[in-house]
Amino acid sequence: CHHNGDMTASDAEIIIEKTSNAGAGERILVGGKMTVTDKAAEVFAKARIKLFGNEGVSVGPVNAPMAVHLIMLGADIVLLEGIVLENVKEGKYFLSAMPLNISGVDGAPCRAYLIDISDS
Repeated sequence: CHHNGDMTASDAEIIIEKTSNAGAGERILVGGKMTVTDKAAEVFAKARIKLFGNEGVSVGPVNAPMAVHLIMLGADIVLLEGIVLENVKEGKYFLSAMPLNISGVDGAPCRAYLIDISDS
């Protein structure tokens, strides 16, 4: 999906419905310049998604990302931040995101790629 601006709870519900209908509701990638609000993060947490990826440096507001991170990470949602989705069309994909093995950290750079499985 693509979204620009603040993502509201209603926006999150629409994204979950859209991705669920495509058979990809557990792992959601959102392109565009957007920020997940606390209320949207709660919707994703309640839906028990497994992964949320976005193009921005942070999933939450740049000036105060902690609340969104705590909500989503507290629900065991993996965050994949800073991915490039510019030329990716909406669809169903196989995602591989292999992080570097760095000890003592809670995040790491990774090599992420998508394989289109929409027609599978």
